[in-house]
Amino acid sequence: MKSKGGSQRISGNSGSHQDKDGSKTSVTRPGMHFKSSSSLPPLDRSTETFEPEMQRRLRNNLPMQDGPTDSLRDVETDLGKSYDRSRPAGRSRYSRGNPMINSELDSGEPSRDALYDLREFPFHFATKPSSYVPSEPQHSNSSSSPPHTSGSLAKKLTSMSEEEQERAVAELLQLSRVPEKRLSLCSKDILEALLPHLESTNMNVQVNSIKALVNFSIEKSNKVVILRAGAVPFIVKVLENGCPEAQEHAAGAAFSLALSDENKSPMGVLNIIPALINLLDSGPIRAREDATMALYNLSLLHTNKSKLVKGGAIPILFNLAQSKETRPDLVSRVLMVLANAASIPEGKAVLTQLNAIPALVRLLAIKSDRHADMIPEQAAAVLILLSKDYLRFVSIVVKAGAEELLTAMVENGTTRGREKASRLLAIIKESLSEPDESDENSVLSRQYMRMKAEGGMMNSSAF
Repeated sequence: MKSKGGSQRISGNSGSHQDKDGSKTSVTRPGMHFKSSSSLPPLDRSTETFEPEMQRRLRNNLPMQDGPTDSLRDVETDLGKSYDRSRPAGRSRYSRGNPMINSELDSGEPSRDALYDLREFPFHFATKPSSYVPSEPQHSNSSSSPPHTSGSLAKKLTSMSEEEQERAVAELLQLSRVPEKRLSLCSKDILEALLPHLESTNMNVQVNSIKALVNFSIEKSNKVVILRAGAVPFIVKVLENGCPEAQEHAAGAAFSLALSDENKSPMGVLNIIPALINLLDSGPIRAREDATMALYNLSLLHTNKSKLVKGGAIPILFNLAQSKETRPDLVSRVLMVLANAASIPEGKAVLTQLNAIPALVRLLAIKSDRHADMIPEQAAAVLILLSKDYLRFVSIVVKAGAEELLTAMVENGTTRGREKASRLLAIIKESLSEPDESDENSVLSRQYMRMKAEGGMMNSSAF
């Protein structure tokens, strides 16, 4: 199909097709199934239709009805900062208002609620996509582009000549590497002219176009502008059908845009989560890293956590986490996403069905590789989330050898890792000091008391 500018475009896999009678039918991807999965939510990869109300709000620059929750309000989105490993442990610059921010353990024995209160999960990674490569410093006499630059570039991008289009995309990419140019060039006209080139059959044009978009997205104020220009559906198509290099940069663009609280809800509605999940399963390594961080930021929003679970992400993430072939830095990112998923009942149920606890216990082992120093801490974070209201938890972790590994973490782990290890040891100690869990009367009695405390609703997850 020919674009307005004359370049050829390829269409990605859409989430629906048009029937002869004009109606739209959703295309459902095969789900993933487990043994005895009747109690689990269906792992549905069906593509949702874009909500008309949200589409109207995006088009008219109206605020989203589903605004950022308390868990998102203070999440750091400054792309100019990166994690400083020399920073004293105990407080992350990226975790000021996150619900999992650092909380020092009080002296003395923690309360029962405090044992399960996981409010510490700092952001340990740089907030620039791994696919982003900064250019050499360039100096400009003006902080903004002359008016004729934007207008002439938009005209060239929509030229009837494919050669002129390719030159225009290359020129825009070069300009987008200059920080002073990004704000002025990230305009509605430029974006509308640039986005169709993400579907170009010319590999150079496609790659340079998505690179320019990533560069624009580095600026905090450009993130919502890019989303409102309609970039997400184009990014999804590149994630699904682009060449490997373009997929890497598309994952970087998704990661960068997902850092904005205002973008999290519409990105979830626009079905970017299934495309990112598919990339995790089979994409290039750098694309997997940025796709994981995009999923982490998107799943800070509760509605996106459910989409993550229903999209079948947990089995893929779990396999990556326990695979010996997965790079340690990717394992760390994967565990961050699993922690978000484990914070809702559906995610916890899938991890339990996968028998994830023994594998997570193995990840508590401290290794000499400096890239793996955060893995035990983050595995402990997931285990704490799985421990609440799960009566078999302690027997499983003890059988898997957790006590010895947790003791080693208390002695040699990171500051936050030591705190989490102490919390898990306290959970184990408290459980072992209580009546025998195998005693039927004890189990029923405790479940009855919990049912009364929860307003008469039986909590089946406790079994």
